Amino acid sequence: MTTYVALLRAINLGPKNKVPMAELTKIFAAARCSDVRTYIQSGNVVFCASPTIAATLRDDLQRRIRKQFDLEVPVVLRTADEMKAVVRENPYAKRGGMENSTGVMFLADLAAPERVKSLDPNRSRGDEICREGPRDLPMAAQWLWTLEGSATHTSIANSQP
Repeated sequence: MTTYVALLRAINLGPKNKVPMAELTKIFAAARCSDVRTYIQSGNVVFCASPTIAATLRDDLQRRIRKQFDLEVPVVLRTADEMKAVVRENPYAKRGGMENSTGVMFLADLAAPERVKSLDPNRSRGDEICREGPRDLPMAAQWLWTLEGSATHTSIANSQP
């Protein structure tokens, strides 16, 4: 069994897209996941599954959430080892003292190279985006460093491919 993290986008934001964590846990269990744990009301879920189950899990979870809550919720899956690699390979870590200024955006799929090239680095002056992650990470992740100290205060975050 492999430990995974599921990141569910845009649930439990204010009054919109409410998904009770107890119900979300049941959805994961019904999808043959074990040791399911949620993190606060964030929609982040840690669980174990075999690689065979994980291969089709994203679509299965999205279908189950759509059926039970009538919500279109993108699901991004990463293994625990992939999450550790994201922390280890942070291109901004050497700057030091930037813990509150660095963010990671996890993409469900690798962005098309032409979409990545189209990002306007001047859209959010003072902010930076690492357009290419380390070559040994077989996943879609982009690191963001923000001048204002929060990825929610940058217009780059809303322009992702």
